[in-house]
Amino acid sequence: MTTTLINPANETAIRTIAQATVEEVDECVARALAAQRAWAAEAPAARAEALRRFARAVDDAVEELAGLEVLN
Repeated sequence: MTTTLINPANETAIRTIAQATVEEVDECVARALAAQRAWAAEAPAARAEALRRFARAVDDAVEELAGLEVLN
């Protein structure tokens, strides 16, 4: 099953995406729980560095992310 994302400003299709099944959602939740436990076990300095890397990645893609948000 798919869903089409619609630009609310002009009602044009942005993109068609697949919908997850209940089983896929359950798997994602289980993986997120495992990832959270691994994250909590990391030293604070390691978590801080990971967050800085994430911030750099967002900064590097800020124009693309802003464009997507404008469409949405």
